[in-house]
Amino acid sequence: MRDVRIRALLVTATITIAGGLLIATQSDEYDTSIPNVLPPEISLPAVSGRMQPDQTVQASQLPTASLQKKTKSAVDIEKEKVQQALTAHAQERINAEITQHFQQGVTLLQEKKFSEAITSLHRVLQLAPTMPEGNTNMGYALLGLKRYAAARDFFAASIQLNKNQINAYYGLAMAHDGLNDLPAAISAMRTYQHLVPADDKYRQRADAILKEWEAQPSAGH
Repeated sequence: MRDVRIRALLVTATITIAGGLLIATQSDEYDTSIPNVLPPEISLPAVSGRMQPDQTVQASQLPTASLQKKTKSAVDIEKEKVQQALTAHAQERINAEITQHFQQGVTLLQEKKFSEAITSLHRVLQLAPTMPEGNTNMGYALLGLKRYAAARDFFAASIQLNKNQINAYYGLAMAHDGLNDLPAAISAMRTYQHLVPADDKYRQRADAILKEWEAQPSAGH
């Protein structure tokens, strides 16, 4: 079952949540949709050492055709079908659980119930740790609790997973500001400003915050 959990992270559901409450004076830019989360790539084991000339396989050493090709019996084929069905069913259950907890997390963020949102998002990240949106939303939940260092780490993780996770840069900037690291906050907000569309509803807010930060003596010009 553990292997099924690891490999069954393909999420195809998309959730649309209405609303736009603000997280205190921070951005409410948390994500409301679940992306496709692919299972980790399966890597082949490395070859231990190079083949020397005297290790070359001769034609006489090759197995016969009868050994190279094995015919699957009807029982084996049926077993594979059953296993595939069980795997697909387990995947559906995991996808449904991710969707449920992700949606709960978004709703709780909108209601400013940050501690409860963390609980839901923690389960999401247990099942889909490489989901950038899950990491971003966890960052905003922690930001709401003024746990700036932890929020910074989740925003940074989200950006590492997806450099185009735009709202993570906004959250990262606010987390750095909470940690009194103004140069880092300005850097993150400039990146957000560069990536966000000109007509985005948070662009004007980001411009005003950045202007205020850059005017401070500690901005590090």
